[in-house]
Amino acid sequence: MSETLDRRTFLSRGVRTVGGLALLGGGASAGLAACGLGPQSSSASSAGVSQATPRRGGTLTFATEADIEGCDPTREPWGAAGLLSSRAVYDNLTAVDATGVVRPYLAQSVTPNDDFTQWAITIRRDVQFHDGSPLTAAAVKTNLEALRSAPLIGPALADIGAVDVVDALTVLVSMRAPWAPFPHHLAGQAGVVVEPKTLLAGEADHRPVGTGPFVFERWAPGDTFTATRNGSYWRQGLPYLDSIQYEPIVDQQSREDRFTSGKVDMMHSSDTQNVANLRGDPSWVTIDDAHANTEPNMDFVMLNTAVPPTDDLTVRQALAHAIDKQRIINNLRNGIPPKSFGPFARGSPYHSSTGYAWFDLDRARALVNRYEQEKGPVSVQLMTENTSKGAKTGRLIRDMWQKAGVRCQIVQVDRSQLVPTTLQGSFQACTWRQFAASDPDVNYSRWSATTVAPVGRPGLNLTRDASAQVQRALDAGRASADTAVRTAAYQDLARTFASELPYLWTNRAIWLVAAQRQVQNFAGSTLPNGAKAQPMSSGVITPAEIWLNQ
Repeated sequence: MSETLDRRTFLSRGVRTVGGLALLGGGASAGLAACGLGPQSSSASSAGVSQATPRRGGTLTFATEADIEGCDPTREPWGAAGLLSSRAVYDNLTAVDATGVVRPYLAQSVTPNDDFTQWAITIRRDVQFHDGSPLTAAAVKTNLEALRSAPLIGPALADIGAVDVVDALTVLVSMRAPWAPFPHHLAGQAGVVVEPKTLLAGEADHRPVGTGPFVFERWAPGDTFTATRNGSYWRQGLPYLDSIQYEPIVDQQSREDRFTSGKVDMMHSSDTQNVANLRGDPSWVTIDDAHANTEPNMDFVMLNTAVPPTDDLTVRQALAHAIDKQRIINNLRNGIPPKSFGPFARGSPYHSSTGYAWFDLDRARALVNRYEQEKGPVSVQLMTENTSKGAKTGRLIRDMWQKAGVRCQIVQVDRSQLVPTTLQGSFQACTWRQFAASDPDVNYSRWSATTVAPVGRPGLNLTRDASAQVQRALDAGRASADTAVRTAAYQDLARTFASELPYLWTNRAIWLVAAQRQVQNFAGSTLPNGAKAQPMSSGVITPAEIWLNQ
């Protein structure tokens, strides 16, 4: 059976990415995971790629920016650390190649009907879970149904109407409406397949059983996650390592120190100080996504449009005009990343001039004065992560807003509380990083009016911006595979964000992965059809083809 994701002209008709609370997929330090999938820096085409004959054996230790949240994809909002560990023990139904095209992985084929209201997923033969049980269509059905019924993740899959087993290897996913980019979701958290009994028993969080290249050995919250080689992996000859460990080191300087001293083999970071210190040093090998021309993670201030005073457009305009992006980049980002004015980076087919608010302190003051004359002083609480970098970011933005006449109080929150606090809408403004995706549709539930919840109840649309114009753009992009239709839709979405201002964009985020020189082929993974896989996604790599030159 040939590998395919297309029926007739599926890919040629436009659902082909040249480019997250994507709970279904890449990494966020102060936010929920995004399915950060897109082409990386050109440096990744050679760095971290090995043509030498692989050697077997050894243990690799990877220092992560945070502890994992847990191993159950139906329960946890995976960030970069969670996605890293999931790549070790689980496989996804699809994956994204080095050009940004979504391809089959654990699936043999993913095929739509003519109007994209049904998708047939046929899985590979002779694949086993770590406990020896076979991967079947029934197992895929169990996973998809568990995901779409999960309280936190389910709303992102609300357009799935039914999942039916056709035969031992095929499931038919029927949609409530046309869903052309659906396979992109299967490359993230929604496409992970867990052994059904473990999943249904609620044991996957601390005892994951998958089909991946490594078998879970041990993990406790705050401690190292360890997995050992799967000797029965369905991709013959893989993996090469005996074991892999993910060691959480939250402080970015401590993580770098542990790496440069040789105590860990690899690390990732979205902190630009680490990028500045490590990139270009011949002592180790690094890759980054500085030149990804699609939908990378963005740094921004998120505003709650359902609570005063940030429910008022005049206030949001004042806050936007008061922010000096270049000052943030120079003072907090080592002058490295470019400014951002929307969710799509320059070079993306969806990038266009958005008309986003420029830095204009006089304009900001005038808007504050207008609001004060009608409703009184502007007072905003700014929530940041409880880290030294979070504190610095908060102080700099507070200074900018205060110069515009805004009273600003900084509230620092531990990482573990940041997600539930924002999900409940218990904030006015919050520093955030999110939205990397292989296709804009992956962020549908983050931007949709259908996922807006009342303050005090969890909702995936964290800003609670129930914009009719944004919803029309999202629905148009989801329903069509036509490039022109989708481009127009997402460009309109970006312009609407610029006018309604639920997000105050500052700069795009930069992710770096660094490795000791004995670590081979960490960016050279391949897909089952032999195509090159995406080398890195928001700090997440695939470990199956890594080997150590010891």
